Amino acid sequence: MVKGYLGIDPKTGLDKYTTLRGFTSKKSAADGYDDAVYEFKHGLRQATPKRPTIREAYESWYPMWKDTVRPATQRDAKQNFEHHIIPDFGDYFVDQLTPMDIQPWVNKLCRKFVTGPTIFGRLKMLLKFAGGMGWITINPAAMITIPHDRKRTSNHAQNNVYSIDELQQFSDALDREATALGTPAIMRRAFFRVIISTGVRRGEAIALTWDDVNFKDKTISITKTVLPKYNGVPESIGEPKTDHGNRLLKVGDDVLGALMQWRNRQESNAADNWVFTSRWEQHPRISYLLPQRWMELICERNNLRYITVHGLRHTKATLMAEDDISATDIAGTLGHSNSKFTVEHYIHNTQAGLNNASDKYNELLTKTVWSKSGHKNENVHESTGA
Repeated sequence: MVKGYLGIDPKTGLDKYTTLRGFTSKKSAADGYDDAVYEFKHGLRQATPKRPTIREAYESWYPMWKDTVRPATQRDAKQNFEHHIIPDFGDYFVDQLTPMDIQPWVNKLCRKFVTGPTIFGRLKMLLKFAGGMGWITINPAAMITIPHDRKRTSNHAQNNVYSIDELQQFSDALDREATALGTPAIMRRAFFRVIISTGVRRGEAIALTWDDVNFKDKTISITKTVLPKYNGVPESIGEPKTDHGNRLLKVGDDVLGALMQWRNRQESNAADNWVFTSRWEQHPRISYLLPQRWMELICERNNLRYITVHGLRHTKATLMAEDDISATDIAGTLGHSNSKFTVEHYIHNTQAGLNNASDKYNELLTKTVWSKSGHKNENVHESTGA
């Protein structure tokens, strides 16, 4: 190894030094150093940049990158790095991380988490940045294979979707509580009818103002969302999660009626024209976490199977699919960028859906295949006797 002075950097006016390795003799080291000085002097060589660790590279990259994406994406990426990437690779020098280090990590990640490929994608993006900075010449993440069809742990509750019968029971419970408990329950019914009907995200529903609700045209306009509290940063209002998040959704009279009933009960001086308001002056809008607590209490009080508020969004997607609405239209309603994501993550099998699919296929067989077989159907319910 040889360390030495190269000269003055013409861009900064600062002294530049280099460290060279891999020589087998003093002579070859001296020759290598002379070549480096010559190349730097004639603009053929730049001083070798200091190689950072993965943690240091992240600390350089994230402040620049975060302003190019939405706040929700910023938070997701930050969590990915803080919970998964930095703990495992933070102390590695960027030029020492190899495919042999990354591939077992990715395999384990994808077995454990549905979001494994996304977390890996963040690391790959950081290493691409490292390449642009001249810290590495080859991105080792480019040689990684993502495992497919592995059973992974989801952050969402299992079976987090209602059947049509369960949804009816939930709706009935909202009606009973609105009658029995008065104003707070009337607001809860309006909130959940909006969620059930439109499938909007929780933050999008909380961010609604009365200007977003058009009673004449029977529409609700989605243009913003509430960003949950994170790392001490309070809740805030931001843009919808995706480029397709801004949308105008039709709603029925049942939803508008519930909203109107709540509006008539709401205090007239509600700050900032929020639809769903808190009784506390310092927090005029309901918090991001409150609807989840509502869901828990409603299910508990009415002996209903519990799903999350987000599960109602999945329920809408699933029931729309069972009613033969196209995946493209479902994705548009939910504000997804593409229908593939909707089909893979939001549309679930239900027993009613499976039964309906079997009935339709059996009907097709009866009309075509069985009708041409010459076989006369027997009464399958007829007792054969003993």
